[in-house]
Formats: sequence, structure tokens, C-alpha cells
Amino acid sequence: MNSKTGIQIRPVQKGDAASLLGLFEALDNETTMMLWEPGERGLTLDMQQDRVNGYLDSVTQAMRVAEIVDENGDTSDIVGSAVAIGGKARRNAHVLTIAMGVQRQYWGKGIGAQLLQQLVDWARLHQFVRLELTVMAHNERAVSLYQRLGFEIEGRHVKSLKVDGEWVDEFTMALLL
Repeated sequence: MNSKTGIQIRPVQKGDAASLLGLFEALDNETTMMLWEPGERGLTLDMQQDRVNGYLDSVTQAMRVAEIVDENGDTSDIVGSAVAIGGKARRNAHVLTIAMGVQRQYWGKGIGAQLLQQLVDWARLHQFVRLELTVMAHNERAVSLYQRLGFEIEGRHVKSLKVDGEWVDEFTMALLL
């Protein structure tokens, strides 16, 4: 980003499916901090459009995207996203599970914090009580971000992932509203 561009955080829209596919492909290829390996998601444009449609006007799930805005107010690439999915049973309907990713070149610019804060605000509006997520234990940057926003480490999942042939632990983190 230069001084004439910025980032806009907004709810996902119908026309975002193709851009999201590009974002997910970029994330999977540029970092090992995400769940999916390159080429593993297997999403088609129709599948992604169905997912986007599921977020529109939902009271049980939400998606926010970060997109570049130029000096004229025109938007272009989606460079980050965050989703919150509510529990499906009455016993966990108050819980949102969070997942997010931001392209590497935009790390450290506050985008993750903005995406997450919008989901926290949405959760409060919709009377959710608990937000939870998992994060690789060695991902200090992400753990620090989540802690700054009030999430606490609740547990450690030992050897929960295998990344590049190495075992990786994950933390479960939660924010109680």
C-alpha cells in the first residue's frame, strides 16, 4: 500500500466469490500458518458462491473481507477475510467459531485486528456469548493479535497438525462477551 491507497473492511457481497477463491489460493501458497495446503481446498466458483450466499443476511454466521481502496475510492483486490460460524445445536448456538487470513504483504497493517473487531461487534449485536478459534502455537504474531483483542488461551492441542512433515501444536483461544 502506498499513501494513496487504503483498506476497507466490509461484509462479504454476492460478487466476491471469485476474488475470495484468489485470496484463498494466495494464502494457501504463501504461508504454512493456514489449515489448507496448496491445492487442497478443492473449491469451485459455484461452491464459493454458495458459501457467500450463506453469509448474506444470516444471523448465525458472518464474513468480513478486507479490500484495497485507491485514492478515488475504487476498490480492487480482496486481501483478507474473516468468518464466524455459529453453533448448529441449541446447546452451542451461543458460540461462534472464527477463522481468518490476511495476505502476507499486508501483515502488520492492522487488517487482522479490524476484521476480527468487526466480527466481535457483529457477535455482540447478535447476542453470541463465546467466540473461539484455534491457532498454531508457534504463530506468535497471531496469538498476540488475539490476546490484544481479549482472547485468552484455554488449552493446547498437542500434535494437532502436521505441517511440512513436522508436528505442530495448536492453542484454543476464546473471548467471552
